[in-house]
Amino acid sequence: MEYFNLETVVNPFAKEKTQSDLIRAEKEYQDTNTVPILKLDKDLKLIDSPGNYQLGKKLGLKIMKGFRHRIYGDSPTFPLRLNIETTTVCNSKCRICSRTKKRRPDVHLSFKDFKHIIDQTQNHYLIELYLYRLGEPFLNPELRQMLNYLNGFDNFEYIWISSNGLELNNEHIEMLLNSNVTIFNMSINGVDQKSFRSVNEVGLLENVEKNFINAIELKKRKGKRLPFMRAQMISQGNKNDDEKFLNKWADKADIINVGMIEFGSSIEFNYNKALNQRSLAENVSIKICSKPGRYSFYLYNDGSVVPCMCDYNADFLNIGNWRNQSIEDIFNSEKYKSFLNIHFLGNKEKINFCSNCIDNYF
Repeated sequence: MEYFNLETVVNPFAKEKTQSDLIRAEKEYQDTNTVPILKLDKDLKLIDSPGNYQLGKKLGLKIMKGFRHRIYGDSPTFPLRLNIETTTVCNSKCRICSRTKKRRPDVHLSFKDFKHIIDQTQNHYLIELYLYRLGEPFLNPELRQMLNYLNGFDNFEYIWISSNGLELNNEHIEMLLNSNVTIFNMSINGVDQKSFRSVNEVGLLENVEKNFINAIELKKRKGKRLPFMRAQMISQGNKNDDEKFLNKWADKADIINVGMIEFGSSIEFNYNKALNQRSLAENVSIKICSKPGRYSFYLYNDGSVVPCMCDYNADFLNIGNWRNQSIEDIFNSEKYKSFLNIHFLGNKEKINFCSNCIDNYF
């Protein structure tokens, strides 16, 4: 679950409504000894229960748990999420990343191909557009053109871009701040150099942190609300480090996420940690996978389209090729419908790749 900076969260409710709801929130806190969570819209405005927010302020909290509400709708005819692999070139070497087993070539997506994909979305409203996958987006020399082109589109609830921060510079940050990117995710993955090095074999944590803080401060100097600055660390199962990470970024980032291991099924470095996280998770169903219901398409540089990020080489779940098929046709194909039906009926064991997956509840 994400944590939200209370200085970033907006409370649109009247003072009287907030104060009256605070009574309910305080009673809930006294009964459960648990701080209630926030329910936010895409602009990080409270949707309801302003007393929860007010309680957090009263307790002197800097951040609170919460979730961003999304509207999925019924029977979509187009992906609700597109993950465009803007590059497979990377300047990092993370043990938790599926790049460790990637066999596809390291190439940049061209602006021409990017435009071809984006133009197909113009009559559809998408919950999320991700501009990264198995590479560092800012290494693509045509990224500026891509971001500029997106400025002409308003049909995405969220536009994400993520960086490892190793070489994030002022030019990259200016490019970001002049775009309509909604969330800038920084993959930090450590609270000190030792924990950082346990995950990432290259670079210095202090440089990553310095570059991210520079982005945060430049955004503030320009008086911009967007993009929301999101600090992310994939938990390695050390609760003390998780807590340190939250505290370190509590008064800096807009959103903080201590995420759970993914790709546990297929990367040895993650496997035991993922099993441990599974055992600690509440209300986990091993029969139903949550991913298909997100209606996500991962568009790889070689043209492959897969409905799940765990198939990082498109060896098992390839449902089409965006280079010679329309995204809408792939979405409405029998191949994709069959994949969805098998999962929605709780029969994931009928798909060999999915049968032993331990990532199905993330």
